[in-house]
Amino acid sequence: MSINSSFINQENPIEKIKKAIEITSPREIINLLHDDFELNIENEIINSNKNKAELILKNFFYKQPLTTLNFIHEGEVNSEINYILAEYKTEKSSYSIIIFIKKKLDNLKISRFIINKE
Repeated sequence: MSINSSFINQENPIEKIKKAIEITSPREIINLLHDDFELNIENEIINSNKNKAELILKNFFYKQPLTTLNFIHEGEVNSEINYILAEYKTEKSSYSIIIFIKKKLDNLKISRFIINKE
């Protein structure tokens, strides 16, 4: 799938994150991670290693190709942390996605990215 990075770069941070998931782009997701992040895919946890996180995401998206993505809710925990809840469906399975987004300087970055099978 082709990525139009100039299009992604023009959006607000929450929309960038949502678009990266929609196009199942590990590279775009990695670019949006906070330096101190946690990636948790079905209890396989990666902390602060972007190379390993990219491989894990690439493997997940390859083995679980997206058929439907529903963004269920987004909100603010406090002035420093936002979140996104989504449902990621494949042909055979359904996964919940929870993303916590932390303010870093004047930017929002993913601090926790969780994918669990429903």
